[in-house]
Amino acid sequence: MSAVAMRRVRLARGLGVATCLGSCLVMLLGCAEQTIRRQANDHVAAGQWAQAVDALEAGVRQHPESALLRSGLVQTRSDALTARLAAARDARAAGRLDQAQAELLAAQQLEPGNARVESLLRDLVASRRKHAALPAPAAGVHPVSATGGLVRVHGVARQAVAIVGRAG
Repeated sequence: MSAVAMRRVRLARGLGVATCLGSCLVMLLGCAEQTIRRQANDHVAAGQWAQAVDALEAGVRQHPESALLRSGLVQTRSDALTARLAAARDARAAGRLDQAQAELLAAQQLEPGNARVESLLRDLVASRRKHAALPAPAAGVHPVSATGGLVRVHGVARQAVAIVGRAG
């Protein structure tokens, strides 16, 4: 075999080894990205939204070219925001205003400057002010009792009808 032919064979072997190493590197990087995504999904399943977002943010810093991690981060942030807003809504409806505010503040951390979250926080603060300004409930009426309030309103309405009937 001539010297030129030997160089060509060595070059071809070298290219083959380089191609094989390159393929292995791509597979390893893909596995790392999949591992990060899987860990984030485990955090989501456990309701640990902040940890899931943190894991994906770290993964994007390590692998900025990864569409898998970037799309996972966007989706996880969106899901976390939705979950926090739903928890805040439920807490507020149940009268747990401190918990509602905590959920809204956590949502604000996920997406600072979100107009919807800021609006809900303003509404919650205004609602707390109004609630603090309300007079104490009448004796025998529980402040949260809808039926007690309705009985009292019904009694006032009966009195009003009686007064109007006497005046006419």
